[in-house]
Amino acid sequence: FLMLFAAAVASIVMFRGNYDTTELLLILLCVMIFFYCIGNLIQKKVVSFMNQIKEKEAERIMEKIKEDSFVFTLEILGKRFTSESFASRIENLGIQGNSHLTFIIGGSLGLHEKVLKRSNQSVSFSDMTFPHQLMRVILTEQIYRAFRIINNEPYHK
Repeated sequence: FLMLFAAAVASIVMFRGNYDTTELLLILLCVMIFFYCIGNLIQKKVVSFMNQIKEKEAERIMEKIKEDSFVFTLEILGKRFTSESFASRIENLGIQGNSHLTFIIGGSLGLHEKVLKRSNQSVSFSDMTFPHQLMRVILTEQIYRAFRIINNEPYHK
């Protein structure tokens, strides 16, 4: 039953044109179900499909990055910062003349190698994986905290 369910869901979801966040999540869940149901028979096709998604996502990301921007990518294996060292890094970039900072949070499939190659600094906030929306909040709060530290203003510890 599970095999038929997974195949039916995948055939409905996998071949629509444009993907929104919910559809991508459904695709990812279908992929995970497929691994339990059919295993290695479709693994190559699924990996190819996931790479296509990452490549399209990379194209959209790359066209939004300004040429002179300093790019941070959020990656599990990235550099760890304390709030103070992160603030210092941002302040030093400003002193060096980097007025455009870009922070990139990858999708659930990770970042395409094109984006990783464009990155100037990979950053990790944790060994754990967080939902994209929550990571946006955490990152924004840390940037705000960095500017409070740079301006010698109090911040919650």
